[in-house]
Amino acid sequence: MNPLIRYLINEGYIVTPEIQRAFSAIDRAKFTGGRFSEGEIYQDVALTLESGEMMFHPSTTAQMVELLAPKPDEKVLEVGTGSGWQTAVIACLVSNFANMANADNKDSIVPNAEHESPNDGDVFISSAIVPRGRVISIERNKLICEQAVKNIEQYGFMRGGVVAVIRRDGVFGYNKEAPYDKIISTICPNVIPPKWKDNLKVGGRLVTPFGQSILVLDKTGKNSFKKSSYFGFTFSKTVFA
Repeated sequence: MNPLIRYLINEGYIVTPEIQRAFSAIDRAKFTGGRFSEGEIYQDVALTLESGEMMFHPSTTAQMVELLAPKPDEKVLEVGTGSGWQTAVIACLVSNFANMANADNKDSIVPNAEHESPNDGDVFISSAIVPRGRVISIERNKLICEQAVKNIEQYGFMRGGVVAVIRRDGVFGYNKEAPYDKIISTICPNVIPPKWKDNLKVGGRLVTPFGQSILVLDKTGKNSFKKSSYFGFTFSKTVFA
């Protein structure tokens, strides 16, 4: 167990055994582009990647995944793929694949595939295998998408069909795979996009940064939600037009 995971457990950021195993299995170092020392990678600090993308403090990622509580065979929509570290952790939790590490990269890139919005671009898809537990991750920046796919595939989740990365604006959600059991966002919206709420199934949960808090919405009916807020965080807002 690396010192970061030990810290997250000792400080109470990771409390669920399954989530502990997932974070232990998915090494943050593999998602940082080789730009940082082990001392930086395995500390509870945010990291700025070569793309300019910011990796959250690991304690923030851990708390968001704990609040999301992904279960085996669930389908999760992630808005904001970033480095792919959180994507891979969630994929580990929802999948039934035990031996994916060190698989060869055999994902496909399909330019201008059929989408629901003119803002869509490439789709980074897996093989024809479609397991029940899946993560559909949306990222609008093509270069970040490409690097995230490489990072995630170090654990074979693309080839195994567990993860699909879609290049599009996250405000639109992703109707094609809806409804989702869980939705998690790494971007901080000024308002919750209606599509996110529509894409979530009744009984599902949405977790997102919101203001200076983590917001949790549990969908209790077609148009009804139970709201919980967890304060003490600092996020940069993403303003949707």
